[in-house]
Amino acid sequence: MRAAFIFVILSLLSLPSHADSPAPLPSIGGLIGDIQIRKTIDVNTLSRGAVHRFYIPAGRMPTGQDWLVPVVVIRGAQDGPRFLVTAGVHGDELNGIGAAHKLIDEITPAALSGTLTIVPGVNVPGLLAATRNYPFVNGTGAGTNLNRVMPGDTSSTDAGVRYAGKVWQGIIANNADFAVDLHTQSTGTAYPLYVFADIRKKSVEEMARLLGPEMIKIDSGQEGTVETALNKAGVPAVTFEIGAANVFQNDLIETSVIGLKRRMAAKGMLTEADIPTPKTEPIVGNDPVGVNAEVAGIVIRMKELLDSVTEGDVIAETRDGFGRILYQYRAPVDGHVAAIATDPFREEGSLIIRILTMNKSRSCKYGC
Repeated sequence: MRAAFIFVILSLLSLPSHADSPAPLPSIGGLIGDIQIRKTIDVNTLSRGAVHRFYIPAGRMPTGQDWLVPVVVIRGAQDGPRFLVTAGVHGDELNGIGAAHKLIDEITPAALSGTLTIVPGVNVPGLLAATRNYPFVNGTGAGTNLNRVMPGDTSSTDAGVRYAGKVWQGIIANNADFAVDLHTQSTGTAYPLYVFADIRKKSVEEMARLLGPEMIKIDSGQEGTVETALNKAGVPAVTFEIGAANVFQNDLIETSVIGLKRRMAAKGMLTEADIPTPKTEPIVGNDPVGVNAEVAGIVIRMKELLDSVTEGDVIAETRDGFGRILYQYRAPVDGHVAAIATDPFREEGSLIIRILTMNKSRSCKYGC
C-alpha cells in the first residue's frame, strides 16, 4: 500500500506544472457566443445573401487578453461593389458608431448588390477609456492617434501602431472598392456634417457630394489617416465628420446614414427610389482658418456652426471669473464657421472657432 502511494506521489511530481505548460495560442478561430474570431477576413470568400459577424484580434492587453474589434459584413444576394465603412477610430467620437449601427439595421442582404463591410468601433481600447487616442499602459501614457499611423506596422515598438497594423491587415486591406471613414470633432468641440475630400482622386468629389454634407473641405490628405492610406492604395475614400464628440446626435446620424445609402445607390448597390436627394448644396472651401484662445478663460461665442462671417466681425470673447472681458476675437477671413468649441472653458492655444474659406492662392488649390 505504501509503495503504491509513493508511486502516485512521484507520478504527480513528474507531471509538468502550470508554469511549465506551453502558452496557449492566440484565440483565433474560436467563438465568443456565436461570433467567430478571425485573424483576417477576405470578404470575397463569404457566402452571399447573409450577414456575417466577426471579431478581429488587434493585439493584446497587458493582462494577456485579446483586444477584439467587431466587424460586420453584409453580403448581398447579387454581385456588386465592395463598400467599407469604419467608425470609432478615435475613442471619443461616437456619432459614427451610431451611424454604423443604423446602417447595419437598415441594409438587408436581399436588397443589396455587392458587399458592405462595417467596422463600427475600430479603437476598442480608446472607446473603453473614452479617449481620442489608443491609450498606453506603459511609457508616457499619451497614447497613439490611430488616425495618424495607418496602415500601421505589426512589428512596431509602439503598441498603437501595431494595433493599427493588425486592424488594417485583418479587415481593411484588399476588401474595399470605395470607403468612408466616420468621425466627429474632438472632445469639447463640434463640426457640422463635414467631409474632407481629396478631389484629385477619381470619384472622390462625387462621393463627397452624394454624402450630403453641409460643408466640404477640399483637402490634399494627411499622412497616416485611414482616408489617405486608402487613397494611396487606390481605394477612393473620404473622411465624414458627424457633429460633436461623446454624444449620439440622432438627427445628424439619420442624415449621414441617408448619405451613405445615397452613395451606395449611385454605385448600384441599392435601388434609389427611397433615398432623398440632399436638401442644400454644401459650402465648399479649401482653407480652414483657426481662431485659438489667446488667453485662458471662459469663452462666449457670437457665432454658431455654418454662420457666415466677414473679416473683422466680432466672433467671440474671453472673460475671467468676474465676467470681465479679457480678449475679443475677430474673424481673420471671410467664410463660414466650420468648427466651434462647445466647452466654454478654454486654455491658452485651444480652438475657439474654425472658419472655412476659399483661398485663391495657387498653392491652396487642393487644400491648405
